[in-house]
Order: sequence, then C-alpha cells, then structure tokens
Amino acid sequence: MKLNKKDLNNYRRIINEALKDVEEPHSIKLPNEMIDELLFGEVEEKRMKEFKFSLDAIENLDLSDYSFENVSFNSDIPVNLSNTNAKIDFHECFTYKIGKDFRLRNINFSGTDLSKANIKGVKEIINCDLSNTNIEWPTDYFNATNTNFTNTDMGRIYVPLTALTKYGYNDAQSFKDCIFTNTGLHLTVKNNERLKYMYANFGAEVKEERRRVTAELIKSGAILGCYINSELIKPREEYKKIADEMTEEYNKFKNQKTEKALRLIKAQNSSGGKIIL
Repeated sequence: MKLNKKDLNNYRRIINEALKDVEEPHSIKLPNEMIDELLFGEVEEKRMKEFKFSLDAIENLDLSDYSFENVSFNSDIPVNLSNTNAKIDFHECFTYKIGKDFRLRNINFSGTDLSKANIKGVKEIINCDLSNTNIEWPTDYFNATNTNFTNTDMGRIYVPLTALTKYGYNDAQSFKDCIFTNTGLHLTVKNNERLKYMYANFGAEVKEERRRVTAELIKSGAILGCYINSELIKPREEYKKIADEMTEEYNKFKNQKTEKALRLIKAQNSSGGKIIL
C-alpha cells in the first residue's frame, strides 16, 4: 500500500520535524527505502532519482550506507545535503553514466566530505554550496553561477579575471556571483591586445567592468586567499597591519634622522667650532 500525494507530503513534514529534535549528528538509521521515499518519492529500479523533498536536519541521519546511485544532482528544488556522512560518487549519477558529464544545481553540500566524489566531468554548477567539502578541483573547464567554493582546493585552476564578469570571454569556463574565499584560485589579467581582438570596440568597457568586479570581490572577501597574477589577496586587516608597520618604520627613520641632525648642530654650537664628520 502507498500513501497518496497529500499524505506523503504530510508524512515527510512529520519526519522532518522529528529529525530537528535529534541532538547527535548521523545518529538516526532509517531503511534505504524510507530515505528514497522521503527524498525522491517512488523510485523505479535503475531509473533516475529526482529530488522531491528536502530535509532541514538531514545531517542527523546516518547516510553512510545509503547509495546515491542514479540520483540527479541537477535539482529543480533547493536540496539540503550539508554536514552529512553521505558517500557520494558523482560518476554514479544518472547523467554521468549516460554522457560522461553532469550538472550540479540547487544543492547545499557544505560540510559534507566530497573528497572521493569524482567531480571530474562536471560541466555546470548553479546555486550550490560546496564550501568545506574537501573537493580538489580538476583543471577541466566548467561554468558556475551563484556558488560558494570556500575552503576547497582550486589552486590548479587559472582563469582570466574577465571570466568573473559579464564579459567572460572563455565560454568554456566562466564564474558569475561566486565565492572563492581561501581556494587559491589563480586569476590572471591579460593585457589589452586580447581584449581588443575579442571585443573590438568594447575593450574600454571590458576593462572598466573588470576593475569594478575586482573591487567588489576584494571588498566582499569573495577572492580572499586567491591570486591575481600570482599576488595573494590578503585580508584588509593584514594590509592595514603592513601599512601601519611601514608607517611606524618610516616615522622611526624620520625621527632618528632629525635627532642626528639636531645633535650635530648642538655639538658644534656648544664647542664653538666645526666637527669633522
């Protein structure tokens, strides 16, 4: 016997509220068929699983033995998979099996260990949170929009800074409204010949947009811990500390120089004669 649509949704809401009261993460073990029913609804064997519901406190479930095979992570609804002990392999997802690539959309993976998730083959990431997931990104091109990559390893990725603007001329790899804090992403600023070639009469506009976006990203902290032409972007406080130290060093030098000159004048004035320096 199966629950009708109305009662299934009510059942999901009841389970969702019950999980919120659980104090120990990963402590609740439910049958895999029940997890299927909660997240995906009725699932036919070896067919694509599409998210139909999201659990607010999914981190309290023990998902270590649950298989995400044939799941589509290209979700039409916002899905919470944060801070779980799920073992996810994107190469087992439905679309990768068919076409050897896949898309991530509307999923919060934050705090879930994806170090063995096989991210190679991702083509597009939209509205996702991949912060603190231990993913080491490959150098393959992909596009991303409104995604948080904080504290993941993007140190092998080099992209033109223009790829973060609306003029992202490298269509195979562009990033819009993303956060890259402490990723080590390498942003490069190419000079104007490339811009002139790609945009003809729009070179000045592209440069201005690049400057504007760079200033906003630095101010927001979205590229803190990344590199622009090999220069590490540090916290504003650290730049202030360096500036303060340089000012202090300069003031010390200035005072010492002034005091030395005054001592010489005073010494000569009191002796009534010249001092050989």
